[in-house]
Amino acid sequence: MQNEFIEELIAMRSDPDLAPGGDWSAIGLTPAQVREAYTKRGWDGFLRGELESILAHAKREYVSPKRIGCVYAMLGENDKAMEWLEKTYQEHSKSVMTIKVDPRLERLRSDPRFKEMLRRVGLPQ
Repeated sequence: MQNEFIEELIAMRSDPDLAPGGDWSAIGLTPAQVREAYTKRGWDGFLRGELESILAHAKREYVSPKRIGCVYAMLGENDKAMEWLEKTYQEHSKSVMTIKVDPRLERLRSDPRFKEMLRRVGLPQ
């Protein structure tokens, strides 16, 4: 599954017609950097590189806190993931409505803080 994700991400970021769509698009590593990070350092290496790139971009312009939270969740850093999801909630972002079904947040499903956030958002558990 990770290999498929990486290949789809590279294709999306290589195609200017696809890049603006979705929160894995234009911000983050370039297609070549994605391939290099994944090949040399594996899934976690790719995610760490992606996170560094996104956080650097966020210093220059807005990046959805949900996107940052998702990367932290995929890395298994639940405390940081929840901090960023809380920012998503606090800014009343529409993207908070997708947290229940977002597969990138799978590692958070059993976290009581995540369950509480679902309750606050009004999503059934």
